[in-house]
Amino acid sequence: WVENDANVAAWGEFRAGAGVEAPSSMLMLTVGTGVGSGLVLGGQLVRGRDGLATEFGHLIVAEGARRCGCGNRGCLEAMASGTAIGRIAQEALDAGEVPADSVLRRSGTPTGRLVTRAAETGDSFASEVLARCGFWLGVGVASLVAGLDPEIVVVGGGVMEAGQRVLEPARRAYGQRVMGHDYRVLPAIVEAELGDDAGFVGAALIALDERSRGQSVL
Repeated sequence: WVENDANVAAWGEFRAGAGVEAPSSMLMLTVGTGVGSGLVLGGQLVRGRDGLATEFGHLIVAEGARRCGCGNRGCLEAMASGTAIGRIAQEALDAGEVPADSVLRRSGTPTGRLVTRAAETGDSFASEVLARCGFWLGVGVASLVAGLDPEIVVVGGGVMEAGQRVLEPARRAYGQRVMGHDYRVLPAIVEAELGDDAGFVGAALIALDERSRGQSVL
């Protein structure tokens, strides 16, 4: 039995993690080197006809902006991932826009992790870069919630090492842009609970589900 890694992570969080209180639907984004995603609707994983559904990292949020690995420009993955954080910082360095007191001027090629570590030391520019990532994440979530209306949105992945430095700007951008924000209870954006174990937990639960239905998982 073979399953997409973001799908098994989403199923793990839905059944045993941050989405366990959601009755039947959950959107999950895994924000790391790229942006993976999984979706549960009606208590079932959404896989699509060819198993290629829910590639929300390639939702275009900023047409004509930064190029994504898929070849398009302005995908969510290109604007709000660990790779994007490093690229935003590098572009600012190349343009001479990084303040002299920022540790990023002395840390070599910036990566998402380096920017996060700098922000943790009080580097205001690094915090601003993380906030930009959070902004685009929130823009993407607003579009996805408008289309899918899940009960909860769960965000996991390596970028969540930055925690509220990304999540709070994401929540602000989302709350300002999602359709009907003035007259509806918005699905909360929460941090994943299972960490790196989400995929293992989800895969095990899927295997148990299939076994209980009498299907082979080998």
